[in-house]
Amino acid sequence: MGPGSIVVADNVGKIFAPEHYLDYVRNCGHYDCEHREATIEYTSVPDAVEISVYRQQSV
Repeated sequence: MGPGSIVVADNVGKIFAPEHYLDYVRNCGHYDCEHREATIEYTSVPDAVEISVYRQQSV
């Protein structure tokens, strides 16, 4: 992946137990992240999407 690449992770609501993934992308220092609350399609069950933009890394 190059700088500015975007990773969109669907189904990161609590029902899917995404803690390990979210901890990594938010704390590894490689991504700028944004969390968007949503619902599972055609239901009112809470869900979310995590949008992560890959940063350029210093060498």
